[in-house]
Amino acid sequence: MRFSLVVCAIGLVPALNAKSLPDQDGIPFDRLNVFPTLSGRSPSGATMSPDGKHIVFSWNTTGARKRDLWIMDYPSGEKRLLWGADQVPQPLNQDDSRTDAQRKEQELYDGGFGGGAVWAPDSREFLIAYRGRTWKYRLDHKKFEPLFDGSFSAGAYEYTEDGKYLMFLYNSNVWRMDRKSGGLKQLTFVTKGSTAVGGFATSPNGKWVAVNWSNFGYQGSHVMMDFTQDRSAVRNISRMWNGDVRSLDEQYGIVPIDGGLIKYATGIPRAHWGLGSRGSGWSWAPDSSGFLVGWKSEDHKEWTLSYINAADGKQLPIYHETAPKNYINNWRPFEWAEDSKSIYLGTDIADGQFTNRHIEKISKNGREVVPYFKRDYDVAGFQKAGKTDRLILTTQSRNELLGELTLVDPNGAAERIIIHEDGWSSPVDFEGAGDVLCSEDGKSIVTMAGAYNINPELYAVKPSARRLTQSQLPEFGKLTWAKPQLFSFPGPEGATLRAQMTLPPGYRPGQRVPFVISNMYANSGKLDWDGYLANYMTQALGFGVVKVDFRASWGQGGEFNSGYYQKMGLIDSEEAVACKKWLVDQGFADPERCGVWGWSYGGFLTCMIQLTQPGNFKTGVAVASPTDWKSYNHWYTRQRLGLADKDKEIFEKTSPITYADKLKGDLLLVHGMLDDNVLFQDSVRLSMKMIDAGMNFETFYYPRDDHSIGRDETRKHVYRLIVQHLYDQLSD
Repeated sequence: MRFSLVVCAIGLVPALNAKSLPDQDGIPFDRLNVFPTLSGRSPSGATMSPDGKHIVFSWNTTGARKRDLWIMDYPSGEKRLLWGADQVPQPLNQDDSRTDAQRKEQELYDGGFGGGAVWAPDSREFLIAYRGRTWKYRLDHKKFEPLFDGSFSAGAYEYTEDGKYLMFLYNSNVWRMDRKSGGLKQLTFVTKGSTAVGGFATSPNGKWVAVNWSNFGYQGSHVMMDFTQDRSAVRNISRMWNGDVRSLDEQYGIVPIDGGLIKYATGIPRAHWGLGSRGSGWSWAPDSSGFLVGWKSEDHKEWTLSYINAADGKQLPIYHETAPKNYINNWRPFEWAEDSKSIYLGTDIADGQFTNRHIEKISKNGREVVPYFKRDYDVAGFQKAGKTDRLILTTQSRNELLGELTLVDPNGAAERIIIHEDGWSSPVDFEGAGDVLCSEDGKSIVTMAGAYNINPELYAVKPSARRLTQSQLPEFGKLTWAKPQLFSFPGPEGATLRAQMTLPPGYRPGQRVPFVISNMYANSGKLDWDGYLANYMTQALGFGVVKVDFRASWGQGGEFNSGYYQKMGLIDSEEAVACKKWLVDQGFADPERCGVWGWSYGGFLTCMIQLTQPGNFKTGVAVASPTDWKSYNHWYTRQRLGLADKDKEIFEKTSPITYADKLKGDLLLVHGMLDDNVLFQDSVRLSMKMIDAGMNFETFYYPRDDHSIGRDETRKHVYRLIVQHLYDQLSD
């Protein structure tokens, strides 16, 4: 009879043949994963004043967890500390029932200022939230004052363009504050339980407020158990399970600046997904005549750009796309031209077919659609340069794994700017490249950029390019970094996959070494900052390491970006096997000593590789792995798989549980027991099925952790667990 080995985080049973992880460049492995971080704390939440003369950001120059608030004069780059996080008073609580241990823990995991300052239009004042209050800072007064001196749970602050009012959400409605008198006025009057105004945008002329109403009364729920106390405690969480279509209920409308009942636009189904305008879903015309709403159908197969007239609230669909196959992805940014007569749109569909991501220009009525910036490579990011018609694009002209900035003037002239030859010139997000900082006149541009060997920092782009911040500790400079080699290999269905590879020091051509496909996920092949783990395995353990842009990565057009539709974990498992085959055929990899690991979706992919492609990889480590997509969020699974009650066969064939009896080789399942994203039950259910099937495998559970497994002691522990397991399984 075969037995399963179950190891619990309450008491780790180390493998008898475990080898000690060696230092890298004199630095112990655990030092790479603790505070103060060697890379320092990169600037976060940076915002530029409208006049382009100041940047406010959170930062910590010591590498400690807690970020302080800083300000930089621009373009000089002179920086100064505005407010240390420890100096901000804690909110008072008459009935504080926390234990001393709970208070200390809350203080320990306080990350400090999150950034995201909201600037007044005259650039003389900004707002910043921290420790339960919103603080106002005037540059001439040089001191912080609470906007409301007490507990007041408002948010989503926005200044009107004339600077007269400060708008915000409070108690499920839109409010305004007169900045001169301090008077408050409620503008919307939503009172039904479980409904709220979830977002708003004020027109440039200050006469109208566009609002987004949501009904969250049909959200599902789930019960988790906390086993860390003397008596186990129940934790209730809300959750949107696959098939919870009723929980998708939204409307758009408009109210005058002096308030009133919302006039809702008709013609947009209430069950839809808001998408566009760089994440917000809407955008006012500069002349305030109306605003745009981008929305996807509930099944993610269609996308519509609607114009809502400010005067009467009527909705006019001006542009429509239907997915040629698969689904429409979540990248549909749009911006008005300054004349309010046309719109810039980012899309990956043209003439009814998938193409590379590009920019089109659309007339206000939607009758004229012309390509504006369309090349044989993807546009990964798009925004206007302030209140001008200059476009700031992140493009991928050099390689699908690299990115640069391209500034496009109204006359069509384009300027390419590269911050990192072996990296990115803007932030890298899951759906595309993130925004840069820009002044209203478009003349001052600053970006966050990183590479494989340096975490993101602030860099000046215009008026001249240079580095503005340095976060790394001196110890960081001791580390040597293996420069990645970019390569491509043939994958299933005739696709070409892009990847990066690092080889150990002193590697000789033809030498076969252990290989790990590391941190598997869509876009994991991009040459962006990814921490220390992959480089450590190359430099200290002598492994070859590969990172692959698996199917569903952006950078190769819309069809590839949506290419794992209804075959998640199947098509990309084949891609992993194809990658190994290429490494073996080219003489790099020892075919008997290859492994995979991943977190979240990467954990799922690890399970699918080991169970649907048994015997191809000696070992796999799956962290926080979904194992049954019926248990995951509707917004994610509806787009990629469909509905569990209608697509039962699809959900079964993309579930590791279905293949629980197919394991050949080794598999380690790791999960946080308080994970409210990918539920702990996913790993438990797969474990149960594998035990029933007589499979040998290992598990490791963290009783106090959620999806991130990010507590000080557990983050260090989980990375050691991953690397130690791969080292034990794959080394000589």
